[in-house]
Amino acid sequence: MKAVTQSGYGPPERVLSVQDVPKPAPKDHEVLVRVRAASLHPDVWHVILGFPFALRLMGNGVRRPKPIPGTDLAGVGGA
Repeated sequence: MKAVTQSGYGPPERVLSVQDVPKPAPKDHEVLVRVRAASLHPDVWHVILGFPFALRLMGNGVRRPKPIPGTDLAGVGGA
């Protein structure tokens, strides 16, 4: 499947790219969603840049970010 991935912290044009990634397997009490739309809002923008530094301490990764940024999406469950 395709996903926008983040390779590090910095300007989006340098750290974001579209890549083929393995399709995740949902665990018990989870659902796989086929994403039809996603948004990029200020808190995700700050996470991509890595500033303020406190955001890194809040679970996104101090040295390297999580590989797929973002939290808001719309889609179809059971994909």
